[in-house]
Amino acid sequence: MAKIRQKLDSFSAKTNNHYLLTVATPPNPTYLKNVEIDQIAKIADFVNIMCYDFHDDWNTSTCHHTNLLISLAEPKNQKQSTALVVKNYIESGADPKKLVIGAAFYGRGWKKVTPVNNGLYQPAKGQSFALNYIAIKDSLRSGKYHRYWDEEAKAPYLWNAKDKIFISYDDPVSLEKKAEFIKKENLGGAMFWQYHADDGELLESLYRNLKNGN
Repeated sequence: MAKIRQKLDSFSAKTNNHYLLTVATPPNPTYLKNVEIDQIAKIADFVNIMCYDFHDDWNTSTCHHTNLLISLAEPKNQKQSTALVVKNYIESGADPKKLVIGAAFYGRGWKKVTPVNNGLYQPAKGQSFALNYIAIKDSLRSGKYHRYWDEEAKAPYLWNAKDKIFISYDDPVSLEKKAEFIKKENLGGAMFWQYHADDGELLESLYRNLKNGN
C-alpha cells in the first residue's frame, strides 16, 4: 500500500490531482490482530469496514447480520455490532475520520426456525439464504411477513410465523441510526453492498440523514 501511495503521489505531482487509495476491511477482531491498521489508516484515504455478515450462512441460528449496537439478549458467542467494530478499529490506532462503515442493501435469512421470540436468536434447521432489499419489500407486501424492530440493536428484522422464516436486514430507519452514529463519532462516512439491490430508498435515507447537519 505504501508503494501504491508513492506511485499515486508521483502522478499527483504531474497532474495536480489527488488520487484516492482506499481499502475494504473485515469487521472481525482477528483481522486487527494480524495487520497494522494504524499504519494502513495513515496511508489510505479511507478504510471501508464491511460492517455486515456478522451472522451468515455458516451459522445454524438466527441473529442480526448488520446491527448498529449489541442487544443484551444476543448470545455471548455471537456478540458483534457496527459500533463495537468501530471501537476496536479506533483502539487499534485508526483515525476515526478515515473510517467508513458499511451498510447492507440486502438481507440474510434462515428457514425452519424455532418459533420463539419471533425467530430472533433461535436455532434454524433449514437452509440459509440472501436476498436484496427489493425482494425484502416484496416479502413485506405479500402479507406473510411482519416487521419487528430491536430497539437495543437498532436493527429491523422480518418474521414469517407460518413458514418459520427469519430475515435480518437494513432499512431506512436503521440507516438513519447509522448516519446519526457516523456524525456523532466524526467518522468518514458510509458505504454499502450493493447498489443494484436497492430501489433507491436506502440510498436516499443515507444521503438525507448524512447531509442533515453536515
